[in-house]
Amino acid sequence: MLLNTKLVFFGGNQLSVTVLKNLVEAGFKPSLVITSPDEPIGKKKTLTSPPLKIAAQNLKSRRKVGTPIAEGASGLTTLQPKSLKDGEVKEKIKSIKPDIGIVAAYGKIIPKEILDIFPKGVLNLHPSLLPKYRGPSPIQTAILNNDFDTGVSIILLDEQMDHGQILAQEKIKLTGQEYFSELYEKLTELGGKLLVKTIPLWLEKKISPKEQDHAKASICGKLNWSDGKIKAQDTAEKAYAKIRALGVEPGCYLELRMGNNELRILKIIKARPLLNSQFIIHNSGTGLREENKELVLKCRNGALLLELVQPEGKKIMSGKEFLNGYRNKII
Repeated sequence: MLLNTKLVFFGGNQLSVTVLKNLVEAGFKPSLVITSPDEPIGKKKTLTSPPLKIAAQNLKSRRKVGTPIAEGASGLTTLQPKSLKDGEVKEKIKSIKPDIGIVAAYGKIIPKEILDIFPKGVLNLHPSLLPKYRGPSPIQTAILNNDFDTGVSIILLDEQMDHGQILAQEKIKLTGQEYFSELYEKLTELGGKLLVKTIPLWLEKKISPKEQDHAKASICGKLNWSDGKIKAQDTAEKAYAKIRALGVEPGCYLELRMGNNELRILKIIKARPLLNSQFIIHNSGTGLREENKELVLKCRNGALLLELVQPEGKKIMSGKEFLNGYRNKII
């Protein structure tokens, strides 16, 4: 009975791809996958499909429980509306007569007229322990705040952002060393598995929804380029958190004054705390330093060894390679 459940899947980025594969592997074949429109990418503005569309078109449901996912041309049906308020979108979903909707990293508020189509409601996977970190950047925010734990939540979607009743949650401990990509992958896998366990329990009415404690809700906004700037007043702990959370996207960086007085950007991709107290004691001020032929960022109360950096307009390189090419220009 459960495997005959008609569901519509909403998603967009790589998180949703992993979740979709988990659903198909468990035997839950979406009748329809809704994702964002194709977009022009790169200097040549090549029209590019979102990751979920590509994955959906290359997946077909397995025939038996326990068999691996098959791939082929008979992929899942996809829809790429600019807006869910389009009347044709509503009619397309209604024509399927779906039982339940699943949302994972769709990135848009789903209007009530769409939510009301699903008799079993719409379940949303969110990578935080709601009501903490409602919004688009919960993973980065957990790293930036040096949280001791985080997790995933499955909620029953309502009209407000990440506001609905909680169906399931799972928590993990953080070491304070995680980079965004690592934690993203871990939470995606955790969330996909939790969703697969939660769907049948919800359909069989074995879960009682729990209201969020809205008084304790916190919001995390969209992060931009300026959030990744390392400032002179930043502690080593804060700078390290910025690098781990934002090093790849939108970017964590220093502004450097070159020998010709030109201001250039140095992106920091990877670093680690430098625990050499003698270096910290005997080097005053803040900024880039050289220590034992290593590139070091001296912060207000500590230092970081910069392992991977990317000078403006150049490829990613090691800290040592950067020193070899730029030592006389900035150090």
